[in-house]
Amino acid sequence: VAVRAAKTEAFLAGKAPTKETFDGAVAVLKGEITIPDDHIGKVSYRSQLVLAFLHKFLVHLQVQLGTTTPEFAGLQQRYVPVESYGTQDFVFDENEHAPVSHALPKLGAVDQATGE
Repeated sequence: VAVRAAKTEAFLAGKAPTKETFDGAVAVLKGEITIPDDHIGKVSYRSQLVLAFLHKFLVHLQVQLGTTTPEFAGLQQRYVPVESYGTQDFVFDENEHAPVSHALPKLGAVDQATGE
């Protein structure tokens, strides 16, 4: 669910994207956003995610405006994931896991499939 942080927007309006602005915006946002405990994810994780989105926005804004400050200088680099691969060997002993390892037809499958 998208929520508009109107108080945070008002705080940021007309201010330069500096560390002080960021710290103030974080304080306003923390007081403004309430994450419901609806069991979709941990509240603490989702709260940190909201702050991370704000941080990402401010860093992007600094780059676009050409006003990168030393506090944010290292954060403007794009993350490029490294290719990786893996293999897994699995040895299966049919007799050890029988009858779980064998396909067993459902008793009513024929009747269901024929519409009876």
